[in-house]
Amino acid sequence: MLLGKPLILVTEQQIRINPILNNLKLLHRYSGFQSLAPLQYKLLELIKSLGMVRIIQIVQSQNLPEGEVLASVLGLISHGFIDTDLINSNFGIQSNVWLANE
Repeated sequence: MLLGKPLILVTEQQIRINPILNNLKLLHRYSGFQSLAPLQYKLLELIKSLGMVRIIQIVQSQNLPEGEVLASVLGLISHGFIDTDLINSNFGIQSNVWLANE
């Protein structure tokens, strides 16, 4: 006991739970942008009209560069506009996204 609290040993393996840690690192990298870019507005409208959609479908249907779409989507996720499953798989081009709070 330390200061009246039990001491709990946490291993490095418990701290480095993947894919959560990898996904949170990505989100942190894109969380600093303050205003939305035109592409992000376009993506929001597209996701709103399609509902849940795989990122690769957005890239292919809109003929957009994969990297730009991924970066824009990460910014939208980090600001709470859209959601994805950050717990069960690594974020990437095959990830599904949908409007937040829907």
